[in-house]
Amino acid sequence: MRDDELQARLLAYIDEGGQPRRVAPSPAELRRRGYRTLLGAAVTTLLVIALAAGGTVMWASRAGGHRDVGVVNQPGPVPSTSRPSPSAASTPRATASTSPPPPDTPGRLSAGSMVTTTGIGPVKVGMTVSQAERAGGVAFARTMDEYYPRCWYVVPKGWPKVRDLDLDRDPLGFLVADGRIARIDVWAGSTSTRAGIRIGSTAQQVEQAYPGDITVSRNRFGSRLLTFTSSEVSDARHRIVFETGGDRVTGIRAGRLPEVNYDEGCA
Repeated sequence: MRDDELQARLLAYIDEGGQPRRVAPSPAELRRRGYRTLLGAAVTTLLVIALAAGGTVMWASRAGGHRDVGVVNQPGPVPSTSRPSPSAASTPRATASTSPPPPDTPGRLSAGSMVTTTGIGPVKVGMTVSQAERAGGVAFARTMDEYYPRCWYVVPKGWPKVRDLDLDRDPLGFLVADGRIARIDVWAGSTSTRAGIRIGSTAQQVEQAYPGDITVSRNRFGSRLLTFTSSEVSDARHRIVFETGGDRVTGIRAGRLPEVNYDEGCA
């Protein structure tokens, strides 16, 4: 060992007070320590990566095939090519126009009696109330009689009310003017015209049922009216008026002029 190396060793062991001190690490020792530090950091990094990968695999296996956008390289959901069944599809609420019509009862007034320009079933425009009762086999009750005795309404007595939105309504009524039936009003239910138009039918269905015979207008409240006028000369003073809301029939009235055109019954 050279003298300079021995001197360095002695300086490493002896401090100023003559006490031994820690040996200064040689350059080779410093390099070895650096290598150990780097190796330890690399091992730690590999362990962290391995633990993370293992946790991801365990989570995916427990998810039972559930895919989440947070999992790297997981395929997205495959879009279904099958069509939804009609029951699952969004469908509009059934209307009176799609429900089966009530059966007609010839010779007797019923909800299945058909509306024409001149009456409904056996009850005809121009009859007195007592004549209509005998012809239809029903009794009538007077209602909406603010203008009595000039004008009032009668409705079939004992007929069940029809739920219309939040109201219980008479399905139909008869406007009586000067003691005789002048028009028929259908307010609710499935009563139809002879051409099959009833509450809930579309405006297009009305025009198709009466091709070339429909006049379009509006009442004083802005509702759209589709008016059928028969081409028969003997029927020239009678009409069927379909009142609509949006594109659907909301009310039907039939009878003679001028009462059939009144917007508010007797008013």
